[in-house]
Amino acid sequence: MARPRTPSKHLKLRGAFAINPSRSREDPPGRGPFGMPPAELDELEQKAWFKIESEVPEGLLTGSDRILVEMAACLLAEFWRNRKNLKVIREFRQYIGHLGLSGAARAKLDMPAKPKENPFSAFTKKAEAAAKAPH
Repeated sequence: MARPRTPSKHLKLRGAFAINPSRSREDPPGRGPFGMPPAELDELEQKAWFKIESEVPEGLLTGSDRILVEMAACLLAEFWRNRKNLKVIREFRQYIGHLGLSGAARAKLDMPAKPKENPFSAFTKKAEAAAKAPH
């Protein structure tokens, strides 16, 4: 079986297009906002839905991912009900990779780190304020 195509959003976060700008492409946009869990989910499955949504890297989920997250939420809820069910654990591990919920999956995204604050910024701000102050 052929290797699944990596979404362009993931490639952009990795910096792949900075290295090879000629390969830049745009995937079709997802359909609408991600939204609330489906009403068909029971209380524990809805709790799993929100847990998954909170753990997925920000900006990756769209309305097109709702079915994937719904299935993952059902599996997670089933795991919470019976932690010894190895079949559920194996199935859920596949969803973890698709949703960027493992360290390895996030490493593939290579999301930019938050910039560290300059330890000298307080001095710089004081110097700028002093320069602007009337003499």
